[in-house]
Amino acid sequence: MQMVYKNSKMNISFNKILAAIIIVVGLCFNIYFLKDFKYESGIIESDVINYYAFLPGLIIENDLTFKFIEDNPSKYSTRYWMFKTENGNYVSKVTLGMSMMYAPFFLGSHIVAITGGFESDGFSVPYRVGILLGTLFYVFFGIYLLIKLMRKFFNEIVISFVVLLVFLATNLFYYTTREAGMSHAYSFFVIILFVYLVDRFYNKPSLVRSLFLGIVFALILLIRPTNGIVGVILPLWNLSNEGFNNRVVFWFCKQKKFLIVFLIGFLLAISPQILYWKIITGNFFYNGYSGEAHFHFLNPQVINSLFSFRKGWFLYTPVMLFIIPGLFFLYRNFRNLFWAVLAMFVLSVYLNSAWWLWWFGAGYGNRGYVDFYGVYALAIAAFLQWFIGKVNPGKIIVISGLVIIFICHNLFQVAQYMHGSLHMSGMTKEAYLFSLGKLYPKPPLYEFIVEPDKALAAKGIYPKPIVKRKTEEEWVKFYEGILMKNQDIVKMIELKANKREFLLIRC
Repeated sequence: MQMVYKNSKMNISFNKILAAIIIVVGLCFNIYFLKDFKYESGIIESDVINYYAFLPGLIIENDLTFKFIEDNPSKYSTRYWMFKTENGNYVSKVTLGMSMMYAPFFLGSHIVAITGGFESDGFSVPYRVGILLGTLFYVFFGIYLLIKLMRKFFNEIVISFVVLLVFLATNLFYYTTREAGMSHAYSFFVIILFVYLVDRFYNKPSLVRSLFLGIVFALILLIRPTNGIVGVILPLWNLSNEGFNNRVVFWFCKQKKFLIVFLIGFLLAISPQILYWKIITGNFFYNGYSGEAHFHFLNPQVINSLFSFRKGWFLYTPVMLFIIPGLFFLYRNFRNLFWAVLAMFVLSVYLNSAWWLWWFGAGYGNRGYVDFYGVYALAIAAFLQWFIGKVNPGKIIVISGLVIIFICHNLFQVAQYMHGSLHMSGMTKEAYLFSLGKLYPKPPLYEFIVEPDKALAAKGIYPKPIVKRKTEEEWVKFYEGILMKNQDIVKMIELKANKREFLLIRC
């Protein structure tokens, strides 16, 4: 049975909701990033270095072979992480998608840098601000499209709660603020855009919509290739009035023209990547992660991925537990949405769990799921729609209380992560329980941290972390190792020691 809701009498201004969300993001932008503008390493860091490199390489250095790195290795080693190919060129291990998304804001930042007296090297303040503004832009429109899509099925109050939960009660908030340049907020937008276009296509099929579907699907792959699993939405969306067999007949027999145009759009959008690989490496395909990363499809770490103290998705983002009952109510009340959402949920859990680094390295929570939050939101909405039923003050108070609890939980954990109470990758049961309610880390915390063994993970072996408290001698060696990795700190300590010795001699 399909239930479609029009705007209720208690109409809520979604423009006000969206404005409030942007204000919150803007505040986070000021709080978290203002200090980072002083440092080149701020914002353009970690994986963002790879995503971003194509833009300064092409527009500022005019050299996508990146051979200019050899002219000044000390300058460029922190700006470009490239691999040298057999023909002497340098290639990035990532695809072009994120640079495509950054591009409009990069160009605007480049103009500001040139006209505003900043260094126009691609790494000064305007360029980093541009990335942040781009993230805000894409998340804003991702939420806007999600609202438009949900309005076809759910009432206004439910949509309000879902929007607040998806943004403020999940790690989407973190990847829109503290690590805004990462791919997750951008993937959140393009995946919602794809779902929205699929829905519009089936309402009124057209060649133009089919073309855009192909382009957007290619962009999804270019940003994060594993997100290609969203392709299952195309055949499974809105199957209430026709079976899967009829959908196959539609695409491959009756209306082949739509499939052909879809493929044309896909090839047009993917062609810059293929040409780049061919020109730089000599091959039409290049796997930048070859030998470095892979999947263990026969050994997916589903329990760890969902519940582990290291990075369990449901543990760090408990609001997503609503998906489980939500799938039941999707099946019962919105079956036309159920099969697509179920397929996305199952595939995403399986794929993220099978990734050799199932905790996805450093970061807040299990970031591998953030990209799909727009799809998961439909299941959460189905659950809330059932719970609220006929609107009454009591149920609204209960849901409002839960929303506040989940939001406060998430924001507090983000603050914990920022201050170091939650470790980026080495959390254990002991460390998590010790950090409960503590905004700042206490010294014993570090004795409970156990870093994952990547060498074993590469083989598909994931031993249970064993906490072993260090002796005094082991702690001395531990901190010596940290200090020796940072020569600036060593020099500062030596300078202070020399000054103290000088003062003692004078005395």
